[in-house]
Amino acid sequence: MTLKLTKDVLAGAPESYPGGEHDTDVKLVSCILREELQDEVLEAIAALDVVGGITLTGVQGYDPRSKELGQHRGITYPLKIYSRVRLDVAVPTEKVNEVIRTIRNVARTGKTGDGKIFVTDVYHIERIRTGEVNLSAI
Repeated sequence: MTLKLTKDVLAGAPESYPGGEHDTDVKLVSCILREELQDEVLEAIAALDVVGGITLTGVQGYDPRSKELGQHRGITYPLKIYSRVRLDVAVPTEKVNEVIRTIRNVARTGKTGDGKIFVTDVYHIERIRTGEVNLSAI
C-alpha cells in the first residue's frame, strides 16, 4: 500500500517543526537496566502517576572489563556482551528528580552492570493520531 501525500492528508499538520528554545517543559529520562529488574522498575514508575507511557527496548552492551559469568554446556566463561533493557519515559521537568530517584532506588544492586540513567531535553512532542503537542501529548 502506498500513501499518497495530498492536501487532505496534510491538513491540520504544521508546515514544519516550529523549533526554538525549549518549546516543552519535558525531559526524556532513559535508562539501561538489568532485565530481571524491569518489572519492578516499571511498577515503581507507574506508581508515581506522572507518566502516560513507557517504552522498553531490549539492548545489548559490551564491557571488556565485565566480571559477569555465563555458562554453556558446563563451561563457565566471562560475558563481554550482555543483555539489558532500555527504558524511555517522557516526564514533566518538575518530576524528573522523582523519577530518577525511583529508578535508582529500585534498580541498584550495588554490583557492576547496574546500568545508567540519561536525561535529555525534549524540544517537541506530537501525538500522531490527534495532533496534540508538547505536555498534552504525553
